[in-house]
Amino acid sequence: MAEDLCRENVCGGRAGTAGTKPASSSAGAQHGSEPEEPSGQDFGLLLRNAAYLLSRPRCREVAVPGAWASVAYVGTSELRLGDLLRLWQSGAEGWSGTCRKCGGRYVITGYGGSPLTGGGSGWGYCTECGARVRIPFHFGHAREGVRAAAGRRPAQSPEQPAAAPRPSSLAEWNERAAVLAKTAAKTPRRVRPPKREKRIPSLHEVLVLLRLREHAGMA
Repeated sequence: MAEDLCRENVCGGRAGTAGTKPASSSAGAQHGSEPEEPSGQDFGLLLRNAAYLLSRPRCREVAVPGAWASVAYVGTSELRLGDLLRLWQSGAEGWSGTCRKCGGRYVITGYGGSPLTGGGSGWGYCTECGARVRIPFHFGHAREGVRAAAGRRPAQSPEQPAAAPRPSSLAEWNERAAVLAKTAAKTPRRVRPPKREKRIPSLHEVLVLLRLREHAGMA
């Protein structure tokens, strides 16, 4: 059941809103709040399955609690799961590092601060021991997050066929009407089934799916 949530027939991404901190994502709002806040080990699970998640459009659009990049005078953008996975996989400076407590890898899920005062911080989790991580704000690192969110583009609609030339005389109008009448009489009317809503899964659903995959040896 969870596997169906991440198939390929899904719409593309949406850019974050600049200038304001994302209060709540539309994806999270329509499914209710998360059952519990994700742990550092949960982010390790997501990172291990990055290739699988990035290959599925709806999984890339999953909302992550506390994932946003805010730079004063530049803007604020919500970061989706796909944005974070790309930042972590690409080795973007300031978005992952070595945990001081256990020597494992930590990942940063958000930044907020001002380039003028230097105030602010980045936050995240260690994927090994689960410790919460705080690092000093860095303008360049936070800007990478804003750019990652801005790089998302909505899916382009298919091109519409060119319209037929407009008739220039009454005779042409009559001829066109006769052709349409014959076509309508020969073509049976089709009743289209209602389109199935393509919803975005919650982070909890994705984590359950990944645990089932690893338990079954599919990861």
